[in-house]
Amino acid sequence: MMDGPYTIPDLTTELKFTTSRSSGPGGQNVNKLETKVELRWNIVLSTLIDESLKRRLMNELANFISKEGIFVLSDQSSRSQYKN
Repeated sequence: MMDGPYTIPDLTTELKFTTSRSSGPGGQNVNKLETKVELRWNIVLSTLIDESLKRRLMNELANFISKEGIFVLSDQSSRSQYKN
């Protein structure tokens, strides 16, 4: 749980979305469509949040953050890029 009230700014300018082919079963679409979606956000270089929130996020989300400070989240559970 975060300490104090935080107002989260609009992060869309710092978020990067990429798509790629999903692994695993997919029927006819498996080798044709990019259904895996990945979100990346460089917390260390973010200019939209302060240092205390950066530290908090780095601790709370450590399993999803690379050693370079990039938050990575991906989904390939659906055969649909839109759903992922």
